[in-house]
Amino acid sequence: MRKAYIFLADLHVGHLMDYKALEVTVAKLQQLLQILKSEERMLYVLGNLTEGCKTREWHNPVMHPVLQAKYASYVIKWIANKLAVDKVVIVPGNNDLCTYNGKSVILMIKEWLEKLDVNAEVVNEGHVIEIGRKKVMLRRTIEVRPWSRDTDLTLEIYVSGLLYTREYDVDMIICSHYRVFIMSPELILLPSFQWSDNPMYKDKGGILMTDNGLVIPIVFKQMTDYSRSETIHELDNWLHNIGQKILSNKENEMIRLCIDYKGGKKIKWLSVELHDRIKSMLEAGTPVKTIAKNIGVSSTTVRFVKNGYEC
Repeated sequence: MRKAYIFLADLHVGHLMDYKALEVTVAKLQQLLQILKSEERMLYVLGNLTEGCKTREWHNPVMHPVLQAKYASYVIKWIANKLAVDKVVIVPGNNDLCTYNGKSVILMIKEWLEKLDVNAEVVNEGHVIEIGRKKVMLRRTIEVRPWSRDTDLTLEIYVSGLLYTREYDVDMIICSHYRVFIMSPELILLPSFQWSDNPMYKDKGGILMTDNGLVIPIVFKQMTDYSRSETIHELDNWLHNIGQKILSNKENEMIRLCIDYKGGKKIKWLSVELHDRIKSMLEAGTPVKTIAKNIGVSSTTVRFVKNGYEC
């Protein structure tokens, strides 16, 4: 049986995710997997799936930690479906460990993936897998002083990787976090899908490996122009459309109601069941305040349904 191992890192689902580069990467992986005719496929997602819990950024679409976790789960489900993977393994990054209402983002992601029927496992940094005859360690950082430089490719990072292979008796380290791409027999730094205007960080992509020793890098230059103010809304719509497709057959799942307001977006989340109940009561001529009181939602939510602000 020929196994395929797919490695992606630093999706950064939030307002800096380069979704166009991810689409191209996944399409290229699809082509390669068809050529390889692999019978078992594993997807490893390393590093920051989300962008963290900075409250000053919650005004941006998709930046609330709950939405980031939900959308990150949709993206992982979408990738898993596109690539027909048998299992997803996640190594959390520093951003994924932040908490909201006492619950970590990575726990929220795990719970959402379970709802979406994704065979997913969350493992600790330093998790070791066997690919062919090689022992491969998965990490989100390898530098001796990880917070001194968290983006540049330095000699210290490379030497740290070699030291880790000897200390832990592994053949290779696959690592995220540094935004740059490098590949050697002992060390692979995966490129990040986080957008940056720094030309050093334009590489986007991933790695495909097989159990017979084949290693294929899939790397593209930055594709999304984030200098345009509407880009965040394009990303918001892309993420939402993925979610809608995934949830289309689940009547009890959440839908989103939103309206543009002076360049921003006002958003409400509502279950399909509640949405349909409100709509039927409106069609029967029931006043907005009466509906809100009877169902237990705000009058604003009822008006969203009444005015058709579904997106």
